[in-house]
Amino acid sequence: MTAELRRVARMCRQAAREANMEYIMSANITEFVSKDAVIAKVSATFTEHELIGGILWGIREDVLTGPWDDIRWETREVELGNVIICVVLYESVSDSWSYKEIYECEEPFYYNCPLRFLDIAPVSSEYWRRCVRNYHRRQVTPIDK
Repeated sequence: MTAELRRVARMCRQAAREANMEYIMSANITEFVSKDAVIAKVSATFTEHELIGGILWGIREDVLTGPWDDIRWETREVELGNVIICVVLYESVSDSWSYKEIYECEEPFYYNCPLRFLDIAPVSSEYWRRCVRNYHRRQVTPIDK
């Protein structure tokens, strides 16, 4: 991982933990009539995507905006390029659907991301990617009879 990618990943994690904590803890409050409507809307923003259970994994070019300077509280955009995004889909009590996007640098607690996505996007969390590879390794254990 290059120094520039490490710096961007660190900034992303810092933004996630400090400046955008309210956003991260909340879901997208837009409610959809069906799961398919959510998937159609969100997947339209991805260059590549795959639905696995209740998780929609996607790749898209993204720009992160946030306060990067603690002293001057200066806001600027950082071009991230391709990023892996985990979209958690869930049904509310009113039979409507919502979603929450979680970036790789936020280290989502979901590890069933398609392995091919790891080759497309630059690394922003070595730890999370190790967990993804371990998850897939455990899923594909051949049993000889």
